[in-house]
Amino acid sequence: MKTFFNQPPYRKIFSAFSLMMVLIALQLTPTKAQEIITVQNGNTIDAKNATQVFVYNIKGMNINVKGVEGHELTYKVFIKANENAMLKNFGGGRLYNKMNDGVLELYFETSEESNSNNQQNQSWIKSFLSSGVTYESVIKEAVLTLEVPKELFFKVNARYSNVNASDFDKNVELKTRSGNIELNRVNGEVLIFNDYGNTKGSDLKSHVTINSRSSETELTNVGGMVKIESDYSDVRLEKVAGSVSVENKSGKVVASDLERDFDHRGNYSSIKLKNVKGVATIDNTNGSLDAENIGSLSFKGNYSDASVENITMSRLVTIESKSSSLKLKNVVAPVSIDGSYMKIKVQKVTGDVKVYNKNGSVDLDEIKGNVRIDGDYNDVELKNIDAKLVEAFNRNGSIRAELLGNPESVSFRNRYGSVNLKMKNEYIGKTSLEVSYGSIKHPFDAASVTREIKNTNDHMIELNGKGKTEIQIRVENGSITIE
Repeated sequence: MKTFFNQPPYRKIFSAFSLMMVLIALQLTPTKAQEIITVQNGNTIDAKNATQVFVYNIKGMNINVKGVEGHELTYKVFIKANENAMLKNFGGGRLYNKMNDGVLELYFETSEESNSNNQQNQSWIKSFLSSGVTYESVIKEAVLTLEVPKELFFKVNARYSNVNASDFDKNVELKTRSGNIELNRVNGEVLIFNDYGNTKGSDLKSHVTINSRSSETELTNVGGMVKIESDYSDVRLEKVAGSVSVENKSGKVVASDLERDFDHRGNYSSIKLKNVKGVATIDNTNGSLDAENIGSLSFKGNYSDASVENITMSRLVTIESKSSSLKLKNVVAPVSIDGSYMKIKVQKVTGDVKVYNKNGSVDLDEIKGNVRIDGDYNDVELKNIDAKLVEAFNRNGSIRAELLGNPESVSFRNRYGSVNLKMKNEYIGKTSLEVSYGSIKHPFDAASVTREIKNTNDHMIELNGKGKTEIQIRVENGSITIE
């Protein structure tokens, strides 16, 4: 096959000249406006033998649909456009219908659909090379109004069209692109496909599934489950009775008054939750979480800051993250945190708290439950801890603890950092303090000390207080202070 590159030089010159002439023709060919014409028509169809209504091959229209009682379907077409658009988009403005195995189909037969792309390209090039006149498509207004028996399954397949539908008892399926959808008062299940267009729905009694992209979705008063897959989009949900599942990235998700679980998968998402009675399961990298009044939480989110207040279920709360900040407050459940490079602040927890963190900080306040802290390069601060067991292991950072009540066991180990323990002296019982390359300070008299070893580098003290709390503290390259 001969291509441009293996042709003789004179043929290359001729081909280049021909291409240049085409481009010149494209620049010089005038575009002429056509007169705007108006088309109005309508019809009533007996749909008693139908189980479904399917409207398709619709482009660039406002589609208004209402479910009604009875077995008759009524439609009205109103179009103001020039001749080119009237033929290309609407086939002259006539809406055809046919019954196909229980499906009542309504559609336009357009010139765009009847011609192949090859035929269109040939006529387009021919018109330009012959210095013909092209006509742009102009649509001033295009409306399709439908009244459909509400007990029928209703389906739309359109492009660049807005759809407003309401009052259906059976399932509704709406598909469009670069258009807006508004749906109200549907008792059946809802399925929506809508890229680059916004979707709004309310009073939907059953399950709702939405697939979209680069859009905005808003749902209110949903009686069933909600499943949304929508990247680069904003999602707002309010008053949902069923469980909610959202897959979203690079968008915003706001949900409130959810009766069951909430599940999110995606990255770069900003998530805000309020009043979720079930479990919130979040997997979100490079995003954020702001939650208030939720049942429980399972959170996985690297580089994602989280602020959560008021967790009401006794189910274990789990958090996995790194390079982020965490604020957790008012929890009536055990908490497990696994992370690195995290700034952690946990306050008012009734339940055990377990934390692993590296290269960050751990701040626990008002904890009624056992506390276990492990990690490296952390500043650890424990305040108002009411627990039976308190453990903290650290390296290259400080440990400061203020304990309430009468714990059974306290164990601290630290390297390259100090330990400062504050608790009532009458609770302190058998105690072992060891330090290398550091000092020990305690409030007890010599009579309480049962054993002491001290040399150039190491200092060890064992003592018996009057209380029942057993204390073990081991520090390397730091100091121990009990007050």
